[in-house]
Parts: sequence; structure tokens; C-alpha cells
Amino acid sequence: MKIIQSHLIWININLISIIFLIYVKSFRKNIRFISILFFLIGILCYHFYWLMLLYEYYNILGFIFYTGMNLISYFFWLFSLSIFIDHFTIRPFHIFVGILKFIVGNVSIFLSYMNNSLEEVFLLLHKSYYFQVPNILFSFILVLHSLYIAYKEKDSDLVILRIDVRKFHIFIIGIFIIWMFLYYLVFRPLSYTEIFNLVNAVLIMILCIVFFLFGYPYLSLLTEEDNPKKVDKTLQYEFSQDILNKVMEMFEVKEIYKEEGLTIRKLSEYMNMQEYKLRNIINKGLGYKNFNDLLNSYRIKKAKELLLNTNDKDLSITRIALEVGYPNAAAFNRAFKQFTGLTPSEFRKKK
Repeated sequence: MKIIQSHLIWININLISIIFLIYVKSFRKNIRFISILFFLIGILCYHFYWLMLLYEYYNILGFIFYTGMNLISYFFWLFSLSIFIDHFTIRPFHIFVGILKFIVGNVSIFLSYMNNSLEEVFLLLHKSYYFQVPNILFSFILVLHSLYIAYKEKDSDLVILRIDVRKFHIFIIGIFIIWMFLYYLVFRPLSYTEIFNLVNAVLIMILCIVFFLFGYPYLSLLTEEDNPKKVDKTLQYEFSQDILNKVMEMFEVKEIYKEEGLTIRKLSEYMNMQEYKLRNIINKGLGYKNFNDLLNSYRIKKAKELLLNTNDKDLSITRIALEVGYPNAAAFNRAFKQFTGLTPSEFRKKK
């Protein structure tokens, strides 16, 4: 059994190393690439840590691998944010989460070591396991939030490739969450059994193969420029200038953006055309990656006109928000500040 597990682990290490080299070859200096490369390094640390367990080689090197393994969920979380949130930038909060994850993981392993033998710490046996529960739950929270981010704006996404990647991402995370929940919170506390570790190795190998075969769309998104100077009209689907002109007419003449709750699906129904084609034409023809960005650009532009041409007594902020299509003043304030750096009231005062 141990020999089989060892061979599976080395297969996984080779697969992950190949994936790592593919990403390194296309490296870009952005948070997407940095986070996924560290994520893959963490996965490798996890496998080397596991090899040490199999061969009962317990020493300080295991704690180094543990640190890399501990940060897997954090870098996966960062990668998810960077690929699915437009205009994403690292903020103090993201750094704080990483530092906190590092501290929680290492405090957990230190407390385990203080109260148990080195072997029990490595194998998460008996009481040493319970010291790890907070760290495991922390990882689950980060992974679940990654799932939420991938799912959150899938309906307003205009990048066809990214929509497919969202589905792939959700599928992979779903399998991961289900298995890790069973493995760490159900099977592992019962006993350190060979059969569950073998299943774990097989599943990780399957996920590696699936990612290797079907995960290339990630690479296309990673190498895509965040702010392309020229709009690429080499479409995955047939481009139609006539349809693009109709879209512009819907927004600039008919002012459809004023409709509260407007979605790309509703717009496709109004225009009597296939939704995926409309998404692609707006994305490639106008350069928008998210339908909400398109809506907000028109809404904020109109709101600016209303704020500049009226005074406080003529039209309230709430009335303007409703006029341009926002459900309430709070949503309007958030969008307006995101686009202009000012609140509507501040903008009005500066006119």
C-alpha cells in the first residue's frame, strides 16, 4: 500500500511540476501569475510533506514543507480574486489575511508540538489534530470565498472564455471542498488509515490530470493584458458591426441603461439574439469585460449631467439614482465613488 501511495505522489509531483513550468514559461509580472505559482509551490510542498510521512522521516524540513502547504488556500484565494474581479489590486486587507493565515498555521503546529510527540504532530494523531482545526476551518473559509467570487458575477461576465473558466473553477473547487471536508473533518479524526490516504492520492492525481488537460483556459486569461491599447476584434464568434451599432443605439438613443435590474440576458431578449453572441460582441467591440461596467459607465455619465445641471432643491441624490437606473442611493453612491473617486454630493459641491 505504501509503495502504491509513493508512486502516486511522484506522479502528482511530476504533473504539477509540468504545469508549473508551463506557467513559468508564460510568466507576467502580475498578481495572477505570482499567486498561482506560489499556489503550485504549496501543492508541491504538500506532496513532499506527505512523502516524509510515508517514509517516517520526521525532522525540521517537514515544518518548512508544512508552511508552504499551509498557504495553499491563501494563494488560491488571491488567484481567484485576481482572475474574476476586474481591476483587482492587492490592498492591506489581503496582506493582513496572508499574515494571519501564516500565524494561525504556525501557532497551530507549535501548540501541537508542545503537547505531542513529533510523530503525532506530523501524522495529526490524537490531540495534535484538534490544534489544527482552527487552521483547517480558516482554509475552508478562504476556499469557499473563492467559490463565491467565481460564482458571484458569472451572469454579467462578457468574456466568453472567463465564463467557461468560472464553470471549470467552480467544478474543481466543488470536488475539492467535498473531499477535503470528508477527509479532514470526518475520516482523518477517526484514525490515520491507509485506505483514505490512498483515495486522497488518487483523487489529487485525477484533479491534476483534469487541470492539465482542461485548465489551459486559465493560461489565456493570465496572459491577457489588463488594459489593452487596442480592441481585438478577432472574435471567437462572428463579429457583426450592425449588432454593435444596435447595442449603441439601445444605450445612447433609447437609454435602456435606465431600466433598473437590466441584465445581459434581458438585453439579448430585447434584441432577439443569442446571449453568448451579444456578450462576445460587447466585449470585443466595446472592450468591456463586465456588463455592469458598461451599465455603470452610461449611468454615471448621465448622473454627472444631472448633478451639474441641477441644484440640491431641483433633484435629490436619491431621485437621480432612481432616474439613471440604480435601485437606491447607496448603490448609486458606491458606483459613483468607484468611477469618480467622489461621492455624488462631493461632485455636486465641486461643480
